[in-house]
Amino acid sequence: MQLQVSPMRLKSSKSSTKPFLVLFGAAFLVLELFSFTTYKKHLPHLIQDVFQFDYQHKNWTFIPQTLNKVHISDTLKIDLSELEYQAWAAEWNQEYKNKHRETGDPWIGKKEKHKARIKLINAPKAKWQKAEIAMMGMLPDHHGNFERMSIKVNLKGDQRLFNLKSFSLVLPETRMYFIDDLANRTFKNVYQGIQIKQKPVWVQFRKNTPILMLVENKFDKFLIEANERRESIIFEKGFLGDLRDIPGIEAEHINMACNASLSDTSRQAQLEALARATFDDPKFERFDLIDSKKLLGVWAIGMVCLSWHHWVDINLHWYYNPVNHKFEPTIREVNLDPKWQLSGSLNSFENRKKAYQRILQKFQNDIVPGRKHFWISYTKWAEKHDPQFWEKLDNEVGIAARNLLQLLPEYNSPHLPLSPEEIHHYKEYYIQLKQNAARLAQIP
Repeated sequence: MQLQVSPMRLKSSKSSTKPFLVLFGAAFLVLELFSFTTYKKHLPHLIQDVFQFDYQHKNWTFIPQTLNKVHISDTLKIDLSELEYQAWAAEWNQEYKNKHRETGDPWIGKKEKHKARIKLINAPKAKWQKAEIAMMGMLPDHHGNFERMSIKVNLKGDQRLFNLKSFSLVLPETRMYFIDDLANRTFKNVYQGIQIKQKPVWVQFRKNTPILMLVENKFDKFLIEANERRESIIFEKGFLGDLRDIPGIEAEHINMACNASLSDTSRQAQLEALARATFDDPKFERFDLIDSKKLLGVWAIGMVCLSWHHWVDINLHWYYNPVNHKFEPTIREVNLDPKWQLSGSLNSFENRKKAYQRILQKFQNDIVPGRKHFWISYTKWAEKHDPQFWEKLDNEVGIAARNLLQLLPEYNSPHLPLSPEEIHHYKEYYIQLKQNAARLAQIP
C-alpha cells in the first residue's frame, strides 16, 4: 500500500514555518543591532568573544567571557599593505619569538617603523589617515602574543586622533588595568606633576578580532603641551653611566635617550649636556637641581602603590623645567607588588623611618645589587644636606595615601570590558591597594 501526501498538507506545512523564520530573522536583526550599537561588534564576533570552547577538558563546555556591560565607544582600525605586514611579522618572529625565547633577554633593540593607515571608525567623518607604527615594550607582557601587542603610532602630516599626533596603544595588563592611571592622577593633583593620561579603545589590527587597548600619551612635546609646560626635553638617563637595571641593556651603551626634543638644536645640545653633567656627577653636587618635592612624591606614591618598578633608571623619565631650572621626575609603569609593603609597626616616626630604610635596602639588594642607583645616592645626599629629609618623606607618604584614597572609589568596579579572570586580578589589586593606602593614610 503506497501512502500519498496531500498537496494541501504539504503546502500547509511549508506555510507554518514562515512565521518562525520571520520571527528568527527579526530576533537576529534586533540582536545584531544591539551588539553593534553597544559593543561596536557584529553579533558573530560578539558571540565568539563572550563564549570560548573549553579545549582543555574537551567536554563541550563553554566558558563565559563576560564583558561586564562596560561600553567603550571608540574603535580604531589599523591596516598595512601586504609587504609591510610581512616585514612586521618577520621582525616579531626574529626579535621576539626566536631570540627572546632562546635567551630570555628583553627585546632592547630598536623597533622598526612600518608604514600603515589608521581610522577611527566611529568618527562622524571617518577616514583613513597615514601613519607610522612600531612595536613597543621590552618584555613579553607587551608582545608575547602576535595577536595582542603594544604599538606606537605616529600620524603623518597635520592629522590628529584624540587631539594627539602620536600616541601609544598599550595592553591594559601592562598598566595593571587602573593603577598606573590612578598614580598619575594623584601625582598631578597633589604635586602638579606631569600626568600621562590613558583612554580605553577597541583596536582591530588588520582582520584580527578587535582587542581592548589603552591610548596613552607618549613622552614627546605634545605631552608637555597637554600639561601646560614650557617647551623642553623629556629624557631617560642612566645614573653615573649607561642606562641599566634590565639584563642585557648595558651592552647597548645607551647613556641617554631623549624622548622629547627641541627644534633649536643648540639649545637641545645645551640641555643634554646639563642633564649628563647632573646625572654623571659622582660627588652628587648637582642634586640640588632635582625638584625634591616631586621626587618625594614619586617615591611616596610608589610606597602607597607597593611599586618599585617605576623607580628604575630605564622607567624613570625626567622633564627639564626651564622656568625654575629643575629636573622633574614623571610616573610611568607603576606595578603593584605585595612583597614591597612597608614592614613592621608604623605607629611612630622612628618605626616608619626604619621601614623606609628597609625598603631602600631591599631595592639595593633585590633590584640593583652592587650598583650606585639614583634613589640610593640621592637619599645619602639628602640626609647630609637636609636634616628633615626623612620627616619630609614621611609627611608625603601620608599625604599621597590620603589623596589616593579619595580617588580610589572611582575605580571600585572596572571601567573596562574585562574577562572574569581579568576582573579577578583587578579586584585583587584594588583590595591590596586600598588596604595599604588605608594603613599609610594614618600617618599624621
